[in-house]
Amino acid sequence: MAQSHLTDRPLTIHFGLDFDDIVYPRPDTEGSHFYLGQKGILKFLEKHLGLEGHVDRIEHIRTEQFRQILTRYVRTHNNLFFEKSYEADQWACAEALLARRDELLLAGWDFD
Repeated sequence: MAQSHLTDRPLTIHFGLDFDDIVYPRPDTEGSHFYLGQKGILKFLEKHLGLEGHVDRIEHIRTEQFRQILTRYVRTHNNLFFEKSYEADQWACAEALLARRDELLLAGWDFD
């Protein structure tokens, strides 16, 4: 726990991989408890360390770029584990695979 510059109470950060979505119980209104996921903790730290500046509205661009890469990959390879899912819904499949890729990257996977 750290001392919050916003209140006299200690600052408590609850971290969870799925906390970027809605979390119950909701954080208190006085700002001493924060429920943060991977994106939330990054934004929180950037804000409190004075490193803000980027706009986090690029997730759809990342997904589209990954979808384009997958499209080329599917055309040149056979029997891919995600091929049927990709044929059914390219966007959702790309989004899910990108999320798994990000998790592996954050965990230190070297992709060899």
